[in-house]
Amino acid sequence: MNRFTASVALVLAFTGAATGPAGAAPPDRDAVAVTARPLSPHFSDVPPGAYYATPVGWLVERRLTTGVGGTGLFQPDTPVTRAQVATFLHRLAGSPPARPAPHIDVRRDAYYTAAVGWVYETGTMGSTDGPDRGDRDRPFRFSPDRPMTRGDVVITLWVAAGTPWGHPPTTFPDASTGYILPGAVAWAEAEGITTGVGGTGLFQPDALVTRGQLATFLHRLHGR
Repeated sequence: MNRFTASVALVLAFTGAATGPAGAAPPDRDAVAVTARPLSPHFSDVPPGAYYATPVGWLVERRLTTGVGGTGLFQPDTPVTRAQVATFLHRLAGSPPARPAPHIDVRRDAYYTAAVGWVYETGTMGSTDGPDRGDRDRPFRFSPDRPMTRGDVVITLWVAAGTPWGHPPTTFPDASTGYILPGAVAWAEAEGITTGVGGTGLFQPDALVTRGQLATFLHRLHGR
């Protein structure tokens, strides 16, 4: 099995559907003191002292975000959606062209159309429904507005990084079982992408990820 095929299989099995409730966003996760000089947050809802201020400033400087719609806000406490994660990853890769995705719920004029086509084509993210989820009688769906969990996001970043194995086992007891999640979380922990949830010693894979938290994950992975 080549890397692309393996990536597709992994994503279809583990990141096609959210694993947590689609309710309100949880409290801030992975909040650690920012020791680097904070970049300008650019958005009125991103306080300079927030743990995500430097990551959001980095996203702006890299032209990876312009905020949410035409609001002029970043909305750091809003749960991040599958379309938004696809868009961030596509922009980080340089916005390469891709074939349109087969999903019936991805409009051809949506801001995320090209991004979804790219993450699907590269195997970085899979469908939430359809033939590639084992049901040939159902149409392809991407569920672009579905919130993503911490487990979903870390697995997606791990796949985007090439599914690196061989890291020390994760120290989080709630992410130590299964086949894919422990490897992805172990990688994220070893790379300093996640430090868990506050002082709980837990990863909480089923908790939803906010936009501020995703900015922090991406900055730790690509911006340091």
